Amino acid sequence: METSCESGMEELLKTAQIYYKSSSTDLKEKAHKFFKSLDFDGNEKVSLHEFLGFMREEGHKKMSNRHFFKELDKDGSGTLEFMEVMTLYYILKSGRPFCEGCDAFIPGMFFTCTKCYENSPNSFSVCPDCYNNGQFIHDHKQFLDNYALLEAKRKEALAIEAKRKEAIAIEAKRKEACARQQHKPKSSVTITELPKFTSTAASTSNALVAYSNPPKPKWKNAFKVIEIALVSAAGNLCNIM
Repeated sequence: METSCESGMEELLKTAQIYYKSSSTDLKEKAHKFFKSLDFDGNEKVSLHEFLGFMREEGHKKMSNRHFFKELDKDGSGTLEFMEVMTLYYILKSGRPFCEGCDAFIPGMFFTCTKCYENSPNSFSVCPDCYNNGQFIHDHKQFLDNYALLEAKRKEALAIEAKRKEAIAIEAKRKEACARQQHKPKSSVTITELPKFTSTAASTSNALVAYSNPPKPKWKNAFKVIEIALVSAAGNLCNIM
């Protein structure tokens, strides 16, 4: 009878085949380089000692064991062929976890701590059996399965994008209102301050000047003297006559 782990590894192998088939030429070349980095003797197969040496060198301690090698070796040949190594490549790139409760590799669904997922460089995941039986020790209690977590992150991203678009729309309306205000025609009425005047009474009193007879010209004085002399002479003449 096939175990859940064996079934899960079959699914991972199929997934790796699909990704490889649909990948670009550049990615396929990188995949072959990865295979050659494990195949030290170049015989197109990866032995157990080649596998263990590579995994230890790369720091994948939980995978550097005989049991995990056998899980990858689906045909039971004792070596890993190209697509079996591609399964390993997919496991590494997709971040498939090991259970923090029983230390087993989790090929399928798992539960992960959402707080550690968001705030810690290392995630904390457990297999369904350990999560169901509470066979793990952890400080946080907020867990989601990997599918629910993916959906939650999708909705969170949509909400953030909606808020971003709303902020852009508000800013656009604000700029439009400012532009309309700047191009609004100004009033043609100009208010000019009138000059200040003193009161009418004060102005009138300042305009009134005391009248005085202007001095008579000198020729008028001389004419007056001659006129008096003639009158006097005429009087004497009358007396003589």
